[in-house]
This record gives sequence, C-alpha cells and structure tokens, in this order.
Amino acid sequence: MEEMMVPLHEHDADEIESGRTEENSDSSEWDHFLNRLNEVESVEENLDHQSDSDTDSDIESVFDPVDKTEELGGELAAWSSKWKVKANAFTALLTLLNVYFPRLPKDSRTVMKTPRSLDVKEIGGGSYFHFGIVAMLTNIVPAFSHLVLRGTRLLIQVNIDGLPLFKSSGIQLWPILGRVCQPFQSEPFVIGLFCGKQKPTILGEYLDDFVSEMGQLQRGPIDVGLGDPVNDVNIACFICDAPARAFIKQVKGHSGYYGCEKCKQKGSWEGRVVFTCTSIDAPKRENEDFRVRAELRDTNHQIGVSPLLRLSLGMVSQFPLDYMHLVCLGVVKRLLSYLIKSPVQKGLRLGSAVIVEISQCLKSIREYLPREFNRKCRSLDELDRWKATEFRQFMLYSGVVAMKGRLKDVFY
Repeated sequence: MEEMMVPLHEHDADEIESGRTEENSDSSEWDHFLNRLNEVESVEENLDHQSDSDTDSDIESVFDPVDKTEELGGELAAWSSKWKVKANAFTALLTLLNVYFPRLPKDSRTVMKTPRSLDVKEIGGGSYFHFGIVAMLTNIVPAFSHLVLRGTRLLIQVNIDGLPLFKSSGIQLWPILGRVCQPFQSEPFVIGLFCGKQKPTILGEYLDDFVSEMGQLQRGPIDVGLGDPVNDVNIACFICDAPARAFIKQVKGHSGYYGCEKCKQKGSWEGRVVFTCTSIDAPKRENEDFRVRAELRDTNHQIGVSPLLRLSLGMVSQFPLDYMHLVCLGVVKRLLSYLIKSPVQKGLRLGSAVIVEISQCLKSIREYLPREFNRKCRSLDELDRWKATEFRQFMLYSGVVAMKGRLKDVFY
C-alpha cells in the first residue's frame, strides 16, 4: 500500500494539477480529490499500526460466508422455483457452492424442504394425494399482499379434467386445479392429484379431501401468511368440459335426452339427440331445484348425489358452459368442415380453387400477426390438426378477411 500511494502523491498529483490548470476545471473537484487522497493515506497509517492477525479477523468478520448461508439457501430455493430448475442441475450447483459455503446443503431436496414421505391414499381405481388449498394459498397470497385488504374475499376458480400421460398406456392423471381470480389473478396451482388407469371410480373418495377443506374455509377465517386471517375464501366457479361436469355433478351427459344443464327441455332423436329451437322457452334449471331433485333421486337428469352438494355452491349457476369445446372446437370447426368436406349436392361445399385461395390468404397473414396470438394461421389442408386457439383466431380475426369475397353473402 505504501509503495503504491507515495508515487501517486508525489508525482501523479503534480501532473493532475497541471492538467487541471490547462483544462480550467472546477477547483472544488481538485480539492475533493486531494481530500480523498488524504483519507486513503490515513487509512493506510491505521492499518500499519494494527497487527496482521487483527486485520485478518476484521476482514473475516465482514466477509464470513457462514453468516449468509441461511439467507442464501432461501434465495436459491426461490430462484429454483421461479425458473423451474431441474433437481439434478440444482444439486450440481449446490455442490459447487458448498466449497465456498461449507454449511450450505449439497442436495436440492434439503434446500427446497422436500417432504421425505407423502400421505398418498389408495382410492377407487388409483392413488390420490391432496396438496391442500390452504398450503397453496400460503405460498401465493403473500406475493399479492398489497392487493389483499382486511375483509377481502378470496374467490377461487376450480378445474377438474382428465389428462392422459402416455400413448402406449392407459395411465392418466385427474388433477384438481385452483386459481385465485379475485382480488388478484394468480397462476394455476394443484389442490389434489389422482393417478390411475381410469378416472376415479368412486367420486366421493376422490373429492372427499377437497370438499372437507373447502367446507372449513367457507365456515371460518384462515391464516394465509398475511398476519391477519382472511375471513372469506370461496369458490367462484368450476371450469370443466362437458364430460367432466357431468362426472362431478353426477348428471347425465350432453348426449342424453335430459342432458341440458341449463334447462329442462327434453331432446328428440334425429339420428342423434338434438334440442330443437323451441327449447329456448323451456323452464330453466335452478340451484335449489337441483338439490331437491338430488334428494328425491330424480333420475331424469341426475344419476347420483354429488359430494359437491355438501358445499355452499350453486350446482347450476356456478358451472358455466365450456366455450372452448362448444364454440371453437364445436361450431366453428363444424362450419369449416361443411364448407370443405360436405357433399356437393348440399350446395355448401366450396370449390377446390376457392379453398386454395383461402389457404394462401391465411398463410400470407402469418407475418402480420402480433406475438399476442399463440399460434399462426395454417392452411385449410391441416384443418383436422387445428387447435382451439386457431379456430378462435379464425372466427374473430383472420377468417373475416380470408372469407370475404370468396363465400356466398348469405354464408358470410
């Protein structure tokens, strides 16, 4: 330090002084530089008066990595969760860091506090594990604490559906998913998870943990990590497709004569069950009527008693119809199929040249679609492989342009 500072003080300062005069810089900046130089020299003198051991101990007290181990572990766990780092990659990183932080665990399971055992229940047709609504909310709600006020209602959307895992095996998952939709919108989280070769054969066992916990939340306040308990946690609605709705509500499917979930109109057989246009005046189904008919074992519409009846839940009003399957994969796909594949004698089918023009128009639109659209337009040749978002985009945006002038006015 002494060898470095003396040349700077004796020679470099003179050169800087002459340069300062030539450049007409502000004198206060030069005074500030000299003051800092004096401070450095005074620190050097103080260090010379201390022993080497005292200096080393002071440095270690400032830069001791052990003092930060617990804090670092928590930050690494949050980082791993945020970026979805694989467990083996996280473990490899911990092994490298352990050289510099000896008290830092070497295994990712220790840092992430992964449970050593799980309470997996064997129920009808497979295995079920309940993650818990409160446990999931405790991880999510604190991040939105600025939006959760005293007395605020927490409303949760629930989704239940089947998910095949392999093409070569019948093993499938039936997760119970949740998502906070009020007073903020969260990412989906898993409430419970069923795994088996078929859907749960005993609905009561499958929904028992969910219904029991949700019933407790509807009755009283819970602590979700905000200090003050949240008094009102409830279900906003169930978002399911038609087969899943029929399964958890224990009603007849959409192809049944009394399969409509919103009215009491009886369908008629015309090669398949259809509901005529007169059904728009049919009596509506009501929440209370649904409960009464379940108790009376009315088999016209209901085939059993759903465990969800134990909750304060509108079995009609809180089960909205599935827009994706009904409209995007239903109506829009069927209309396009009629225009492309229907028999010529019906007068609906488009000519091959027109279909090519529409396909070329759709492909030309691709480069102008903003990134907010999940999928780009594809040709009508690949209609059977279109996803629901592509049908939605065609219906609301690109189809309006591609069909103009190429479709009869009455159809357009």
